[in-house]
Amino acid sequence: MRSGRYTGRRWTYRLDRPEHAIGDAVTVDRNRLPVIERDGAQGVDARVKRVYLVDKRDRDRDGVLDKTLVADLLDVANPRALGGFGRTFTFPVRFPVAGICGACRC
Repeated sequence: MRSGRYTGRRWTYRLDRPEHAIGDAVTVDRNRLPVIERDGAQGVDARVKRVYLVDKRDRDRDGVLDKTLVADLLDVANPRALGGFGRTFTFPVRFPVAGICGACRC
């Protein structure tokens, strides 16, 4: 990155299911990036809209980026039933996902 040149270096991201897709990915530091993994459905048909934190360092050395589930946007815990929603909140936009920066208003 210091040289500002393309290095040709590549990483492998393993989707939870082959029919899923990456909705967005944005680096947050040198090694990590949040990734939105989604199905192809919208509205009430949507079943998968998840945010994973991905780490390029591949700590388990399996050749695939390490990923940790951060949020399932269609099943967010709401134990205090805030906003008049039930104990589980479904992200109000059953998108195509606008993107991480769009969701965060970066």
